[in-house]
Amino acid sequence: MAIFNGNYPADIYEAAGESSSITDLADSVGLLCIQGQKFIGASGLTLSTSQKYFSQPHYPDGIKGGRLCDALANEPAVWMVGTAWVYNRSQIATAGHNVISLLEEVDGAKVTDLRFVTGYYRKSSSRSSFTYKVYKIKAREMTAHDTAVLTIEGYFETKLILDQASKAEARTVANGDLIQMLGHPLGQPLKYTEGTVAAADPHRDRSTFDTWLSGVSGNSGSPVFWKGKVLGIFTGGGWPNEFADGKDGGGYSHATYDNSNIDHSGTAAYVSDMD
Repeated sequence: MAIFNGNYPADIYEAAGESSSITDLADSVGLLCIQGQKFIGASGLTLSTSQKYFSQPHYPDGIKGGRLCDALANEPAVWMVGTAWVYNRSQIATAGHNVISLLEEVDGAKVTDLRFVTGYYRKSSSRSSFTYKVYKIKAREMTAHDTAVLTIEGYFETKLILDQASKAEARTVANGDLIQMLGHPLGQPLKYTEGTVAAADPHRDRSTFDTWLSGVSGNSGSPVFWKGKVLGIFTGGGWPNEFADGKDGGGYSHATYDNSNIDHSGTAAYVSDMD
């Protein structure tokens, strides 16, 4: 979906002030990918650039052969991934369609081929190196509202588990509340973005909420924070056109739309209603 606030999400080291308490949680958020994809190895990623991956079919639709703007084309990226985060000591949470798409990406793939990779972010500057940790997946559970919980081999450190909003807390969420998100848009290094709740209860069952958040392909599965706790899992956008050709001929960039023209920019599933 589009960049509705006009700001491209910030690298972790760029985010400051009110966002710092969220970016401190960067080690708890990572890529969900699958063994057999060319970029994933036993201990990390082999990066290319967004331009290479956008020349491929179906990611995203309509851009094949198009030129990305320099800000996107020069950014390192990996192919066909989603975002996931540490749910408890032995499990990660993500969007359900991430799991399905990844298993279809590699011929003969099994759940045990899935990988969760943390450390793909710039800690202090644009030159910061990435320090990867790769976790193997051993089981999956597809949960409600396009969410999934995956069990890793071994355990996470307790400090990596993200706090989650309870059902009682979720019932107090209101339209206009500040929300924040960490994720890997376009398979790029971890980014921070923020926005507001567009509709706290659009379906009258507190299962999902609508957002004004800047997110694109790859953000699916991202944790959406409210008052420092994970309120939901980003599952999809509300607008089909993710990119627009710049009027200056500078290539495809994130499209920006007037919020008043549509209802919202993305949907998230309440974590407290996953089961």
